[in-house]
Amino acid sequence: MTMKESKERWHGVRGLILLAGVLVSAGLPAAWAATWVVPGDFPDLRTAYDAANGHDTILVRPGHYSGDNWTEIFFFDKPVNVIGEAGPAATVIDGRGIDRAIHFRDLHDDSMLFEGFTITNCVGEFIGAVTFHENSSGTLRNCIIENCHTTATTPPVVGEGGGLRIWGSSPVIEDVIIRNCHALQGGGCNILVNSNPVFRRVRIENCSGGGVMASENCNPYFEDCVFTGNTASEYSYTAGVGIYIGGSGHFVRCLIAGNTNTLDNSGGVHIGNSTTVFDHCMIINNSAVDLAGGVMCHQGATPVFNYCTLAGNSAGSNGDGIGTFGNSRPVFNDCIIWQPGNELYSESGGTADFMNCNISTDIGGSNWSIPPMFIDETYHIDMISPCRDRGRDTGERIDIDGDWVENAAEIWDVGADEIFQPVTGSITATIDMPQSQFRPGDGCYLKIGLSNRGSGILHANLILVLDVYGDYFMWPSWGDHFDRGVIPVPSGGSETGIFPFFIWPTGAGTASGLAFYAGLMNMELTEVISNVHSFSFGWTE
Repeated sequence: MTMKESKERWHGVRGLILLAGVLVSAGLPAAWAATWVVPGDFPDLRTAYDAANGHDTILVRPGHYSGDNWTEIFFFDKPVNVIGEAGPAATVIDGRGIDRAIHFRDLHDDSMLFEGFTITNCVGEFIGAVTFHENSSGTLRNCIIENCHTTATTPPVVGEGGGLRIWGSSPVIEDVIIRNCHALQGGGCNILVNSNPVFRRVRIENCSGGGVMASENCNPYFEDCVFTGNTASEYSYTAGVGIYIGGSGHFVRCLIAGNTNTLDNSGGVHIGNSTTVFDHCMIINNSAVDLAGGVMCHQGATPVFNYCTLAGNSAGSNGDGIGTFGNSRPVFNDCIIWQPGNELYSESGGTADFMNCNISTDIGGSNWSIPPMFIDETYHIDMISPCRDRGRDTGERIDIDGDWVENAAEIWDVGADEIFQPVTGSITATIDMPQSQFRPGDGCYLKIGLSNRGSGILHANLILVLDVYGDYFMWPSWGDHFDRGVIPVPSGGSETGIFPFFIWPTGAGTASGLAFYAGLMNMELTEVISNVHSFSFGWTE
């Protein structure tokens, strides 16, 4: 069977899914969308985008691409998926030191995907390599943005977002590395004006002008992200991450480490006039030449830190760990703040509240001051740490490393690290369809049955693959790229619905030998923790 025939049959399968009411998208149904290969069907990205219809996919073959038809591409009038066939290591868009790369403008479609590229050597005067502007959405996934910068250095307008700039938009940024980029404000990423982006598993490293800056009523969400090795500029106000001027960021299981401000205050985190929340984060080994090596709060900021670890930070003057200014009042719950000698500094009405924290300065109340017994400079705690089972919460918890503690009676450890002791046992996954051959009028559904026999694991990544004549498509997006979804795996028996019950439609033609494969992986995606079950099926008119 040719690739074309295989793709055509796959479009039939997607059409069938759409008829079942499982996948819904704006514009043309996916069954009518086309896949274009570049180079091949078209010579370059610009030509392919101009010719494509909404919801088409442009599949880019491995190569190192540059020039006018590969850079300064504006996606603004239709949502088109663009996928590097072999991933970012093999598919490179090069700005040659003179061009920017990709711009999404006034394009609000959550289903849009840009995936699998390295974007490098891009230069812009005021904004950087990749931008989402004016109410744009969609997903940027599995990309590397490196060695990109802006050139504007004269106030009042300086360069913003050397790697990525988001303005008035809410994209999803997943599995992206931004490194060695520069701008005076947000060398890695700058987020502005009522933006609500979501970042998952993003790494921003070795950028100058700050790792991330967000200001003007933005509400970014960061999950399992790393900000490391970044430095400050005279206009970035911090080296690591900064949230300013309203809004409420949220950082979950993030590592903010080794960021350095040699120009001013604030090495790791700077919060100004914001109510940002940090859950299960590590803020370690950051430094500032003057004040507040770890965390700086000012202008009435009221951030909340829950189960975080602050350690190894340093300031040239005062506040190795925390500096509070201008009537700001951060709250620290169940945290480790271990900066012996000079960890706290306040002025201009700033103060901080601590509840059930292990803090190197004995401040009394519900707090205590006992060496936390870190095992190394990553500031994870030892098995016999006094922070073990000292938290005020119980039950399920995911810590900074992704360890998922799932005992309902478990008392949490104080700080970002939870001592994890996995329980032996087994999990079995079973694909459940009512039959293997379907005709019009038959009832159909797809479920994954799970049997958890004492494994101690209550959540996992479900890997579900549809094999269509040698082409593979993955739930939940049903794209031809890696995908998975976190599902509950309660003790005993359970099931996860994939397709709800529907009546097999007419007009689907005939197919045989298609197969689903299902299995579970751990939360870190490093180990298969169940069997891999397969189920073959087909249909006739």
